[in-house]
Amino acid sequence: MGTIAHVQVGAERERARRAHRERRWTDAVDAFVGVDEASPLDVEDLERLAEALDLVGRGGDAVAALERAYAARVDAEDVGAALRDAFWLWRALAFNAEFAHAGAWIARAGRLAEAQADCTQHGYLLLPDAERELRDGDYGAAFATAGRAAGCGERCGDHDLVTIGRHLQGRALVGQGRVAAGLVLLRAHGPWALLPAELWSALAGVVAASVVVGSLRVRIRPVGPKRRRWAAITSVGFAALLLLAGVWTA
Repeated sequence: MGTIAHVQVGAERERARRAHRERRWTDAVDAFVGVDEASPLDVEDLERLAEALDLVGRGGDAVAALERAYAARVDAEDVGAALRDAFWLWRALAFNAEFAHAGAWIARAGRLAEAQADCTQHGYLLLPDAERELRDGDYGAAFATAGRAAGCGERCGDHDLVTIGRHLQGRALVGQGRVAAGLVLLRAHGPWALLPAELWSALAGVVAASVVVGSLRVRIRPVGPKRRRWAAITSVGFAALLLLAGVWTA
């Protein structure tokens, strides 16, 4: 889409936001990019663009948009929102196996958080630690770390932070073999537990995946070659849940 005339920017911006609300991700990307060519996007629209880019598989462009959003949040001295953007940058980079780059962003955010110690959204910086503890099989530590993050979210009214923290706790319980208790948390904090406007669609996908994995662990204990079959079943269930939740559209 080429540069749009200045008089059309406002209308095109509203079209982009409407496409985002309606989860028409490709349309949202095209419209936001067109607006950005005419006039730089504000920080909230940059975050919307990053989400849409991520969901259409353009992870590198999503990272670039989030980097711009982070810089804008820092310039505005909005530390809490900057920490949130840093977490999503970490997630996007780690998902692409860019672990050193991802860790550098969390370290940068940690230095920023030191300047505002009372910011409860520093709980976002605990989430990578909880993820690492889960990978290492230290489920007790992961449960505690994720609980601290969720507590931070509850104190500052950040629903995303609460949801991620509680779903990590659910995964930790499943890892300990306490599957029923873990599923209670996973289902309570899944994408159906909040109104769509209150939960990023990318976040809904992350939580939905955990529900699928946790549910399948009730029935399937993958050992040896069965792991491939289990992974395939998980992928199919994940895709179905995303469609049902409205994260993807057919």
